[in-house]
Amino acid sequence: MSWKLSWYDDSVQASDSGLCYGAGVGYNFDRHFGFEAKYIKGPALADKERDGFDFSNNYIQVSVGYRF
Repeated sequence: MSWKLSWYDDSVQASDSGLCYGAGVGYNFDRHFGFEAKYIKGPALADKERDGFDFSNNYIQVSVGYRF
């Protein structure tokens, strides 16, 4: 995985590889309507050219679904 972040005239580039994992819960209220929430933990990304710069790659995903 690699990414680039540009902020005005200052840019940061970093790359890392690793395993992502997560956990989630979901519930179907009835046959048509449901809800799901997930927490995903990914590898932390750090720029090797800058000291102290670290980007956490964790996020929460929430979804609502409707089935016809």
